[in-house]
Amino acid sequence: MIEVGLSFAGGGLKSFAHVALTQDLERHQVPIKAVAGTSMGSVLASLYAVGFRGLDFEMKLLEIERLFKKEKILLKPTLRVLPFVKNRSDGLIEQGNFEGFVKNIFDELGITMLSEVEMPLCIVTTELNSGDIILFSNKKEYFTNVGENCRFYEGDIELSKAVAASCAFPLVFQSVELEDLRLIDGGVRLNSPGEVFNRNKIKKVVSVTTMYADDEVKEYSMLDVAFRSVYIMMFHLEKISLKDTDIHVNFPVETKLMFEVGKGPEVINQAKEYLVEHPIDYSVLEEKNLRNLWGLLK
Repeated sequence: MIEVGLSFAGGGLKSFAHVALTQDLERHQVPIKAVAGTSMGSVLASLYAVGFRGLDFEMKLLEIERLFKKEKILLKPTLRVLPFVKNRSDGLIEQGNFEGFVKNIFDELGITMLSEVEMPLCIVTTELNSGDIILFSNKKEYFTNVGENCRFYEGDIELSKAVAASCAFPLVFQSVELEDLRLIDGGVRLNSPGEVFNRNKIKKVVSVTTMYADDEVKEYSMLDVAFRSVYIMMFHLEKISLKDTDIHVNFPVETKLMFEVGKGPEVINQAKEYLVEHPIDYSVLEEKNLRNLWGLLK
């Protein structure tokens, strides 16, 4: 196997499905050299980068979901009431609350700064005013800019702040201020970040997504229409960004589960069942010269 990068797309709590792929990669002994993540995918990418694997990874995600419920983050009544509260910030959930929630997760692991993570990690955000993609990375040499309107943040940053910025889904989470930057969900520009890998360092890329094409709006409330509009944009941008990936695994998880706290086990089990029915061919990740040599020996 050659050096492989793993891209975790955003998708809210649907992204819990990604853990099924990480377990499958382990079973097939696929060595992951670097990871990138957008939005909730940045949470998974960060946990993977600090060493979570197998069942421990799955259990950690479900623990996070239980904390979401305990802290009353993403409860539906809140989402429907807060838009009408005066003097509200630019998101329904205060950035400090969510960032603090994420910070507690990594504090328990003894990690504060992005630079403290050993595995190459890239977290994708969007700058609200310029529309540029802003990349946070501990090892920039493993990653690259995606076009002209994309740049690396040059300093170090708290891992929790980078993740909170990447997860700042419009209307839901408040944007994150960092120096002269105002950061929102990376999925607005690059929901599936497979393009950020430097192909001189990372020869093959595996991308995992949770796109679901058959959804339609059931209720025409302000938030339902807003969420659906953002999702349509992300869905089509995601398809474009996947054109150069070597293996694309898509778990078709219904969009309504994006903010459905408590459905984590169901989402993960659906993903595991999907892989049983749609096994992945990892042969593309093998060194070409080794495959050719094996062919000659046969």
